[in-house]
Amino acid sequence: MPIFRKRLRVYNAAASRSEEVDAVVDSGSIFCQVPQDMADRLELAPFATRRLRMADGRVVELGLANAMVELPEQGEVAATTMVIAQVGAAAILGTMALDSFGLGVDTAEQRLIPKVLELLTQTNWPTI
Repeated sequence: MPIFRKRLRVYNAAASRSEEVDAVVDSGSIFCQVPQDMADRLELAPFATRRLRMADGRVVELGLANAMVELPEQGEVAATTMVIAQVGAAAILGTMALDSFGLGVDTAEQRLIPKVLELLTQTNWPTI
């Protein structure tokens, strides 16, 4: 899959600190990711750790933090779960945030495109 980047502004959960970064758009990644040094500057506080499979097949345990992300060209902000990776790791824009923005990935044209989101409409679950 071709790799492309989008400018992303990452905020801590309190929105008291933010930083812009060119993030790799990764439709194979559930979470967004920032390197540890950026997480430190933003004061992202991990709430848990998860075992995650990396693109090379390794399984690693990394911290998760609550954060907000913004695509500056859109001006829309979405809450998301952020993986805190090692220093020097790429920033990643994952599918959880893309879905929140209502965007899909056009890899051929290397761009984000609006998509119609799925909403579970029929279940056997009782309504609240």
